[in-house]
Amino acid sequence: AGYRVAFAKKTRDAAREGVLTAVRADRFDEVQPAQTVPLAPPPVSCEDHDDMPSVGSVALILRLRCRRARRRLTVANTHLYYASGALALRTAQTRRLLEAVFFDDGDSSSTENPIGPPRGEGGVIVCGDLNAFPTSAAVELLRTGRLRRSSSSASFSFEARRTSEEEEEEEESRDFPPLASAYELDQLAPTAHRVAAHESHTCAYKYTHVVPGFAAALDYIFTDPTALHAGRTLPIPDLAEYWGAECPSDHVLLAADLAWVDDVEGGRSPGRKGR
Repeated sequence: AGYRVAFAKKTRDAAREGVLTAVRADRFDEVQPAQTVPLAPPPVSCEDHDDMPSVGSVALILRLRCRRARRRLTVANTHLYYASGALALRTAQTRRLLEAVFFDDGDSSSTENPIGPPRGEGGVIVCGDLNAFPTSAAVELLRTGRLRRSSSSASFSFEARRTSEEEEEEEESRDFPPLASAYELDQLAPTAHRVAAHESHTCAYKYTHVVPGFAAALDYIFTDPTALHAGRTLPIPDLAEYWGAECPSDHVLLAADLAWVDDVEGGRSPGRKGR
């Protein structure tokens, strides 16, 4: 049937690296052209971070309509900044991504002009390599739609410095629909672990990224649970299965069967046409 492919190149990377999303051309129509959302902070936010000018992260957002269900579907794919100490930056990148998904101009205070599908009338998928642990503030923001004030990773901002009153007012008003992980988060490794090459001990947790010396869960599929039901997921390999395998990436493939909630609640089998 063929796929429609969209690619967003990183903004500050000389290499041909970026984010790609492929969609079945016979199942989905484009509602709007693919949107590339830069997730790099402006220079004003980088004065204390020597490596920030190299940040070229982007998000690729597709706004689609499912032909069978005649419903809108927003798919956001991203690769957040990798540096281990950039916890607050990744949280800010996640917030910027959600603003772009749910609101027209990237400003979550503009709640009167939402661009994402109205709740119950469409679906949202946010996926990719977040370079964030399941216990991180970035994942908390996706999972709950907001951040606790006590979060130490919530202080980074893309914007110019503001007064404490302005920041407090924004924190009270900022809210996004909570998303659900297709994979059980409590089964993913909560933090990084040191692993030796060919280490094969039995681990209670799963990793999505493994290289000699480092293993972590960094990749995710999140959906709006009011519209989409996540069924079967592709099993994540045990640690012993990584070594010796001819794998083209240091990240494993994540995949999930998704169906419209109405199809599941109505007793319709979530077969291929409903996904």
